[in-house]
Amino acid sequence: MMVVRTEDATSRTDGVQIVAAVAWRGVLYGITDGLLLSAFPILVVFAAFAGTRLSGRFIGKLTIGVVALAASLAMTAVYHAGYSDFRSEKIQKPLTGDVLWSAPTLLTLNPIGAPIAHVGLHTSAVLHSYETDTFLPPHK
Repeated sequence: MMVVRTEDATSRTDGVQIVAAVAWRGVLYGITDGLLLSAFPILVVFAAFAGTRLSGRFIGKLTIGVVALAASLAMTAVYHAGYSDFRSEKIQKPLTGDVLWSAPTLLTLNPIGAPIAHVGLHTSAVLHSYETDTFLPPHK
């Protein structure tokens, strides 16, 4: 929904090239982004607080979750700020998206949730808005 509602449909390649684009720009890039930008920082924060008094109470777990989401947002912001075209209001899209695709990992502490959600986003972009400069690499 994030791609389809915010980006216009564009023409795309077909045949073997679209299969390769889905595999590379959709699946592989999506898995990598989901793991590095969302799952990794979330799980590091939860691991850092494992076994503490804070992790034993509901409010403590909620607090750890907020800190974990902040870490994921920070990682996403720093990564995207490395691209000059994201040093604008355009950075809001990946930050908003990070909240959505981090939710499965935050709720289950299973690292596979964020990459699956991220693959969905990037694959949708390949199929719907192949020429987007927001959702697909390479960026300017």
